[in-house]
Amino acid sequence: MNSQSGIILGLILLFLFANKTSSQNLFHSGLLFTAAPNPKEQRTSLDLTFNSAVTTRYKFSLEFDFAIWNRDQFGYIFRLFDKEHHNIDLVYIPESSTLAVLKLVVNEQLTTINIPLAENKLVRNNWLHLSLTFDLALGKVDCSFEKQIFTDDHVVLNGFRKLNICFGANRSVNFPTTDVPRMAIRNIRIGDYNNKSRHNWLLNESDGDKASDLVGNLTAHTTNPNWLLNSHYFWTKKDELKLEASSGIAFDTVQNRILFIGKHKIVSYDIINSNFEEQKVNNYKPSNLQSETYFYSFPEKKIFCFSTIPNNIHVYNENNNEWGKGTFNSETSKAVNSTFFLNDQDKSAYSLGGYHNYKYYDYLMCYSFPERSWKEVILNGDKLVPRSYAAVAKTKNPGEFLIFGGYGNASGQQELGPQCLYDLYRLNLNDLTLEKKWNMENVSENFIPMGSTTVPEQTPALYVLGFPPFLNGTYLKLYRISVQKPEYSAVSDTMHFYFDEKRSKASLSFFNKTKEFFAVIKTPAGGDSTSYKIFTLNYPPVNRSMLSITFKTVLSNPGNWITKVIWMVGGFSLVFIYLLIFLLRKLHMAEESLEDDNRLNFLVTDKIPRRTENPDKRVVELPRRNAIYLFGEFRVYDNDGLEISNRFTTKLRQLFLSILLLGTDDKGITNEKLNGIHWTYHTPESAKNNRNVSVKKLRDLMVNLKGIQVIHTNGSWTLKFSKEIFCDYQFLLKKIKGNFQPLTREEFEKILLILAQGIFVEDERSPWLDPFNSHFLTSLLNYLFLLADSFEKEKNPEAIYRLADIILKSDPLNEEAFKLKIEALIQLKNHNQAFFEYTYFTKGYEKMYGIQFPLSFKSFIKKEE
Repeated sequence: MNSQSGIILGLILLFLFANKTSSQNLFHSGLLFTAAPNPKEQRTSLDLTFNSAVTTRYKFSLEFDFAIWNRDQFGYIFRLFDKEHHNIDLVYIPESSTLAVLKLVVNEQLTTINIPLAENKLVRNNWLHLSLTFDLALGKVDCSFEKQIFTDDHVVLNGFRKLNICFGANRSVNFPTTDVPRMAIRNIRIGDYNNKSRHNWLLNESDGDKASDLVGNLTAHTTNPNWLLNSHYFWTKKDELKLEASSGIAFDTVQNRILFIGKHKIVSYDIINSNFEEQKVNNYKPSNLQSETYFYSFPEKKIFCFSTIPNNIHVYNENNNEWGKGTFNSETSKAVNSTFFLNDQDKSAYSLGGYHNYKYYDYLMCYSFPERSWKEVILNGDKLVPRSYAAVAKTKNPGEFLIFGGYGNASGQQELGPQCLYDLYRLNLNDLTLEKKWNMENVSENFIPMGSTTVPEQTPALYVLGFPPFLNGTYLKLYRISVQKPEYSAVSDTMHFYFDEKRSKASLSFFNKTKEFFAVIKTPAGGDSTSYKIFTLNYPPVNRSMLSITFKTVLSNPGNWITKVIWMVGGFSLVFIYLLIFLLRKLHMAEESLEDDNRLNFLVTDKIPRRTENPDKRVVELPRRNAIYLFGEFRVYDNDGLEISNRFTTKLRQLFLSILLLGTDDKGITNEKLNGIHWTYHTPESAKNNRNVSVKKLRDLMVNLKGIQVIHTNGSWTLKFSKEIFCDYQFLLKKIKGNFQPLTREEFEKILLILAQGIFVEDERSPWLDPFNSHFLTSLLNYLFLLADSFEKEKNPEAIYRLADIILKSDPLNEEAFKLKIEALIQLKNHNQAFFEYTYFTKGYEKMYGIQFPLSFKSFIKKEE
């Protein structure tokens, strides 16, 4: 269906549903309010009446959904007020650590309406519905909350006529406030004296500072918005920590915590309040592999540690804070990359598949805790294709598991070419049967599962974290795998993932308490340490297209909202069907003519990103006066435009770079760290003298540069920049850090010019620079992909092509960039160039990895058609 036809149908749906929108159908909507301790200027305000006040008569109602993110934060849920100094406030007050209350205030006088909120209600993503009815004539307020009714019939409501309505902070003259609870609001509805909807703000936007009114056309304005729809697609980093390399993690979804298991301690992370708590263990963990798998069993309060078959499973007892006695032999490993899982039904442990000695396995092994040994389980039914990295997750039926994907082949022999597998099996451990549900063909992007879980939902599905194979610097996405038919969809943005077969791991779990997926990524951190990063994603997740839908109306649990819509629309279809067909036919004829003209105009003029603020088409150039460049050759231009790069000796250039790259944050780079980089073998006194001399020379060199200073404070060094000087690294760093922001045309062109100059600090080969370089370039790559995703592919193919081309110059076998490049060339109707680029890339791909590229050129053409 074309765009205008879709809009007409969308408007009809909006008309049908406007008076029936309920909170359970709005899973993705909401506005999250920023509160203290953030500065007052950064706190969120939602002004429903920015353009016009709401006129009331006799009686009106206000209802909405809300959720409390931080139960300790006092503030105003909303304030209703007028020019006559009347006000109605709903105030959130935390009375204790386990109880809060909502109090209604009218004309600065407390009413008898006090709504208690128990501790179990005060959790993020736990949506509560509140409905208030104000009878102006009788002076009565009725409040409905969670099947409870609260009433005060002695309220002075005379004089309320034209109301301003603000949620959170507001800067009105008579009733200003910056006291905001850390809350989220969605689906605000205002009804008239007959309780007919006059206004309805779903708050399902994904960007901007305006919110649409589906009924009354009264656009709301917000400051400092955090649209929750984005948290259903973009992962949010919550925390990180470091432990020794042989550590691991386990999820405890009953007590809402993530356990980090070290050699001699357990670190517990509370997912509700994001607090870490460390517990020293009475003895040491018996095993020390870096690729171990852990599970927590709540009823027994035990942690099970799986290493490799045939090694024992080691058990930690939380009650006595000890690991059980056991032995471990790293030389006896029979298989690696097996998938381990627990069966709560019979308290047994299992291992599926694996890889060893150039062979993939299909066996299912069961561990006997009394005998402390493994034995093979013979299954009835279908045969499993040999594999490693399989995803295994339990279903709602006791003793039943889903098995999806992995890496292997039918023969199990590595020399015959392993591949990514996309098949689904049902394993029933009650009767030891294996049933193949389906096999997926023509998958558009290769991925190997690493971490999986199921979610209790009406249409069953398996959620897996997947990463593209064959690369160390890669990324993770969340995929929703249908249980009923061979279908999948990518339902999240990417997370950077450095894949090391022995030392990297990604784990996934769903916590029903907060309705969130938690992903924990383990990657090497140098030496005998590893880094853990904790990410969250709101449920239900969405695909990228949801962020750009213009009319997002009735959204609910994946799989069941379509059926509801069909039944509701079906009741009205007989009335509208003939009218729709007539209108759509007429509209289609007009569209075809209009699209032909637009297509021609677009190919001629639309060559820049759609998110642009500057229509100026002048040529963009990088400054050659008062400028520093780190991409390509190291270059410095003074205030007169003279290049002074050759005045920097190797030692001064490296000193300058170390302070610039490692000392630009608030803490700077310490004297000790500078000494360790540049004067490793000097005595402290000698290092100090050499450092002082070198810094003086550096300052003398920069005397003709304006807007840059070398600052020394409390034993640390930083470079301070002002707007007078341009530095390509600083320019990009500001774009990468923080929330993604739209670019002007000049900024976009400037980024391309910077990257076209060459590799970042390409002439430098210093040990201290390698980890920094890797981290910065990974962040830059993620930003460029985010930038490419922000463009409408159909309207900005040249911009996407240029971005992809830049990425491929630094990472020639980057599959994501290659796909973007081919798709952009096809959009530009440059099929010959697209085929040439495809052939060149796939030859390099096959030469590097020894396998053919999985996507044919025709698949790109079909996608376009």
